[in-house]
Amino acid sequence: MKSIFVVGDIMLDSYYFGQALRVSPEAPIPVVNHIEISHKLGGAANVAHSLAASDINVRLFGVIGEDASAKILRDLLENSGIKSELIASSHSPTINKLRVYGGGQQIVRIDFEVVFPEEYGNALKLEVLDSLDNCSVLVLSDYAKGTLCNASDLIKEAKRRSIPVLVDPKGKDFDRYRQASILTPNKSEFEAIVGQCTSNKDLERKAQNLRENLDLEALIVTLSEQGMILVEKDCKPLHLAALARDVVDVTGAGDTVIAWIARGLMTGLNVKQAVTQANVASSIVVSKQGAQAVSLSEVLSEASKIKKVPPFVTLLELVSTWREKGQTIIFTNGCFDILHEGHVTYLEEARKCGDKLIVAINDDESVRRLKGDLRPINSLESRTKVLMALSSVDYVVSFSEDTPIELIKEITPDFLVKGGDYTSKEIVGSDYVQKNGGKVLTIDFVEGFSTSKLIETASKLESK
Repeated sequence: MKSIFVVGDIMLDSYYFGQALRVSPEAPIPVVNHIEISHKLGGAANVAHSLAASDINVRLFGVIGEDASAKILRDLLENSGIKSELIASSHSPTINKLRVYGGGQQIVRIDFEVVFPEEYGNALKLEVLDSLDNCSVLVLSDYAKGTLCNASDLIKEAKRRSIPVLVDPKGKDFDRYRQASILTPNKSEFEAIVGQCTSNKDLERKAQNLRENLDLEALIVTLSEQGMILVEKDCKPLHLAALARDVVDVTGAGDTVIAWIARGLMTGLNVKQAVTQANVASSIVVSKQGAQAVSLSEVLSEASKIKKVPPFVTLLELVSTWREKGQTIIFTNGCFDILHEGHVTYLEEARKCGDKLIVAINDDESVRRLKGDLRPINSLESRTKVLMALSSVDYVVSFSEDTPIELIKEITPDFLVKGGDYTSKEIVGSDYVQKNGGKVLTIDFVEGFSTSKLIETASKLESK
């Protein structure tokens, strides 16, 4: 099974929490009475953690030392379910950023680090290239600690194999990231390359110029509390505002952004959808203290506050999230060509059978096979939009086959519902649902309503 590869500078983030109740007699600094120590994955390891926490297979490549921090890192990676390919240096320490908090305020940060010698970057490159056939998306997390001294070689080889390459850059030489698929600098990193941006228009122009100069597919500039901007070839710039949340700590926000963009591309989203998803995830992570992962259920819950079904959510992800919350799934299907009172009442009754209602509708070609060349009256897009406007409906999915049996097998609903003109044995998928512990239910239609009769009546009126 292919994985997202995360290659880059691995760090251990350590936190010392305590109370600062007095000033030191030795110097005008607070004295912190130690209470608690916490360790978290940082840098490239935080990117990998974000992916693993969102149910994605990930492999982490990087360099660490042979010290106590390395032991803590390995334990954290194992506990997080992250497969790692780590090269140990006996000459350099594991990168460790130690933050001391007193009374909830960060007082000091102490960095234990040196730039890894080039030999370790060379060895790491060979490790990655040797495994690249098993890579679906390559993420380069660069913190300028020497691990990615061969970034350009990794990009070229991945692109040769048609593997998307995402880079979180560092430093003043972005030319080494030439031909990457997507670059995700923050505003200060971006302005260090292109100069200060005096307006959004100026930022857009410089971002597009840099994208063209580096031959990138897309460039995303993260703007902290102002959200982010996406520029792609032949597309208008896309501005995404940060979701309204209290900002507690921006540590690891960039790691979250690139992880969720990579996740989106791996699960079949386009760049705009993936960036929209990443914007939601980053808005969540800054409300937490320290470098932390964001789960899929958190992203879906936050996004649903804005939109009934976020544009970046796949059906199976949604079903998985609902089930994690203990919610039951109802499934029904039909053409729903001209929505009338009978349909609305039927769907309202179906929704009462459980917690979440999925409606599967025949695509246009499937309707034509069932109903004749003059149907459907309304297109698939139109029918989907109308159904999604109903409060009883939680998701609409289309199918092109004559029956929705494959969808039913994918979803395995708790309740399979059809109209009262069917018997249980006649309902497609009934045997499968019952075999898997679900129930098959029928609901009586409202008398006097029929799409065919509506069309017949309209034709009569048209002929008069």
